[in-house]
Amino acid sequence: MPDGVPDWEVTTETQAVLSALYITNTSLEKDAVTEMELLEQTRLEYEGETARCRGVLSRVGQGVEESLSQGPAQAYSEVLTGLCSSLELDTSSLVGIETAVSDLVASQAESGPGVGKVKGEVERMRSDTVLLYERLARLGEVVSLAGKEEREEGGVAADRSRKLEYIVAKCADYRRGV
Repeated sequence: MPDGVPDWEVTTETQAVLSALYITNTSLEKDAVTEMELLEQTRLEYEGETARCRGVLSRVGQGVEESLSQGPAQAYSEVLTGLCSSLELDTSSLVGIETAVSDLVASQAESGPGVGKVKGEVERMRSDTVLLYERLARLGEVVSLAGKEEREEGGVAADRSRKLEYIVAKCADYRRGV
């Protein structure tokens, strides 16, 4: 044990912090173990599916698997794989792909008028915003002009007030003299 006072002390506050950290870490560790088990299960399912697909390809004929990884068939396979991935499908059955694509086309057709309406509203709001900024700029100019006029009129009023005070003082002086 090194000489001197350690950086930390065991107090009720530090025990509470350490207990909270311990609980959080054990909870996260349990979650990680669960996630690892799920990933392992998914990996085993994919390995089983891969083995099944290879078995089907080997029964179809010699060299079919190799032909799928070259030329036009490979491009077709990549398109199907990408399409299934985009549509979040687990299988590349034609019926599933057609259903998913037709659902997307139908939802696009249904949302088309709504999207057009929203785009029109957004454009209208943009033009309204531009008009508001123009009005705001004009109001800013009017405010600055009114401020300038106020300062000028304030100066004139101050001059007149001094003149009036002078005249009143002169009148009072005249009355005292008379």
